[in-house]
Amino acid sequence: MTNREGIQTFSRTYSGLRAALSEAIHVMDDLDDAAVVDMKWTFDNVEDEFVSAIELGRQRRSLEDRAAELVRSTARVAELLQSKGYSVRDISGALEMSPGRVSQILAPGAKRAVGASGSAASAPRRAG
Repeated sequence: MTNREGIQTFSRTYSGLRAALSEAIHVMDDLDDAAVVDMKWTFDNVEDEFVSAIELGRQRRSLEDRAAELVRSTARVAELLQSKGYSVRDISGALEMSPGRVSQILAPGAKRAVGASGSAASAPRRAG
């Protein structure tokens, strides 16, 4: 959605402005607090380098979202193939990853070890 009428806010920083506008849109549209507000920006009188940095940040966020989805999809496919009787080596070949990594993904409790970013968190190591 572009050019939201009726929203007025102020911030001294770009990150503060993003947060303030997101909050204003949530209030205006009576959105749930967890709802994601995607904003697209148009700039006047802003240095090209800053606009380029914003675009780079958008690309990084998109890539991180895609990587997290790939982690989730990989786990689903590995589990499905295992349930159909494929070996860890066959699964690792199909998914182009090491058999050790496939074993980690398929280990009991592996799903809870995948964080919000989609990367697998290591289990705590025991001393000695």
